[in-house]
Amino acid sequence: MQKKTNKRAQYLFATFLCLLLVATCVRGVIADAPMDAAPFLLDGNFNVDITINENDGADSHEYWYQISIPADGYTEFNIMSYCGDSVSFKLMNSDLSKNYFDGCGYYVSGGSETSPKTATAGKALSPGTYYLGIVAPKSGRFRIKGTFKDYKTNDAGADSYDAPFDYKLGTSITGAITVTDEVDWYKVKITSKSKYPLSVKTYTDSTYVEIYNDDLSNRVASLSVGGGSLEAPKAEYTVPELSKGTYYIKVTSGLGKYVMKFSKAGKCKLNATIKRKKKSVTIKTNKSAYITARYAGESRSAYASSDNGKATIYFYKKLKKGKKIKITVTHNDYTTTTKTYKIK
Repeated sequence: MQKKTNKRAQYLFATFLCLLLVATCVRGVIADAPMDAAPFLLDGNFNVDITINENDGADSHEYWYQISIPADGYTEFNIMSYCGDSVSFKLMNSDLSKNYFDGCGYYVSGGSETSPKTATAGKALSPGTYYLGIVAPKSGRFRIKGTFKDYKTNDAGADSYDAPFDYKLGTSITGAITVTDEVDWYKVKITSKSKYPLSVKTYTDSTYVEIYNDDLSNRVASLSVGGGSLEAPKAEYTVPELSKGTYYIKVTSGLGKYVMKFSKAGKCKLNATIKRKKKSVTIKTNKSAYITARYAGESRSAYASSDNGKATIYFYKKLKKGKKIKITVTHNDYTTTTKTYKIK
């Protein structure tokens, strides 16, 4: 009886070891290897250059590197593989619970000793510690380099509706939506009823901005900007009219950088001097502005490039007494002023 009990105990123990081995193979080195991960420099050089030891009997090899991100920015990795078989790479958070490279990671294959293949992947990351994991085949060679581009954000603390960034009107904000920071919130106080231009420049595929009243029961304005990139940002604006009160600005976006400015529309001075014989009108304004003048079906335009500047527009048609010239001035704060002048 005792012998059977011992055999049963041995069987159960062996089964437990097998299950543990399977679990280790699935989680395996992923959980333990980063503990000894080497630091990875994001300086644009191939600091990692590994020739795989094919004599160790392993069918695959796993390598881990620790990455320290100092600020919101774009981090990019380039892997050059001389391996014919697949080399995969993944970017994990500090507790290894999430892979930011689309869940499964990225792969490169088909390289050779004379013709390596490359793969590039990048993400917008917030400050913190991350791990780059490489799974390589039984033999071959691969190299890795990485770069970091600081977004130079100034939106620290724009974390949530309950803990927003206190925004001061007229301030230019550079923010970022990253793999760990999916929404930004700003709180702003409006002291008088007026028009308030909102301009947004996006450096990613889309940025969406919403303005709400204090209890979020009413969305008073919104702005969507798309098609941008780090090299070629896109900009849009809207000019809502707001009453006195407290408002919240919510920003969601594709991963990447955005620049936002929210301000009160300033007062504009617009004066025009018409010289009938010269077929011209000279416009003076207190802000840099794009100016359009329309007369008898003819539309002409000019640009006043500096504050307190002026621009002169010439018409092809004769300017006749009693007729009118309509002048529209669009300022750099996205407000528009229009006046009509009678020719004397």
